[in-house]
Amino acid sequence: MLMKIFGHSREDSYVMACEVDFKGRVVVYSDSRKVAESKRDEILNYGADYRLSRSKGSMNAVVEPADDK
Repeated sequence: MLMKIFGHSREDSYVMACEVDFKGRVVVYSDSRKVAESKRDEILNYGADYRLSRSKGSMNAVVEPADDK
């Protein structure tokens, strides 16, 4: 899903998947609010991972303001 929706590499997608498994969340994208909300909707509508029998539906996703540090 990360490769298809965002164009992330397989390696970057794997690192992000590990981070979300370990920390419970990961930033996968940063852009304008309108574009970020559209990408969030794509995640929410993507559906279950057919490769995992325990996958019951789409991943969760939220849009948050960027950290301007």
